[in-house]
Amino acid sequence: PIVAAYKADPVGFVVFSRSREPREIYVPVQELMEYRTQYPDCNGTWFRDRLTGEDLCIYNAYLYAMEHQYIHVEMYVEDNTKDFGYIRDAVALDSPLMEQNTNQYGEFVFKQPINHLGKRISLILEQFTESRWAMKMEALDLCRKIVEQIPENCVTQEEKMLYLYRYVCDNVEYVDYEKQADEDYLYDAVCKGKTVCDGYSNMLNLLFNLIGVECSEVIGADYEDI
Repeated sequence: PIVAAYKADPVGFVVFSRSREPREIYVPVQELMEYRTQYPDCNGTWFRDRLTGEDLCIYNAYLYAMEHQYIHVEMYVEDNTKDFGYIRDAVALDSPLMEQNTNQYGEFVFKQPINHLGKRISLILEQFTESRWAMKMEALDLCRKIVEQIPENCVTQEEKMLYLYRYVCDNVEYVDYEKQADEDYLYDAVCKGKTVCDGYSNMLNLLFNLIGVECSEVIGADYEDI
């Protein structure tokens, strides 16, 4: 019935695809607009709360795909000439489970093919695989244990934040992108102790969220942009 409904009104659905079962799923746009993360204790919502309409739908499509390991998304938009990279960045900055520099370093491929009156976009999400997600969940489990081990003398949120900040400084080593320990920056930071700047921010963001301090990251500007 869902497939029949999609064929009758493709604009009203977002299609998610992956290599394992179920290979393809059709999610009504209205349902996707109301989608909330399955990991509310991990993610911030600062950027999400500032999006509306089509932009919010695309944000939720990224989030849904990541949390369900779908590597291909197709949906109809009013203007496919827009660069939707800023929405991808919004998800990455709200969620420490998604890297910020995915596009720049080749782990994320974004395409805008012209199909069906030029209003269909296709997102190829190469990093949203089962194996990558398993790495993120391993890092998340370890971060939960780190939070559980916060000393009892850290009573206030500020004291807990300072402890976690020092923990990251003492236990994570910075490496250049060319020397990154693995393919997932959060996993590198938490489980390998070596990471790039993305891994630092993702780890600290995740730890702060886990103690109830809602966080979202920011991207620094180059000096020539200031």
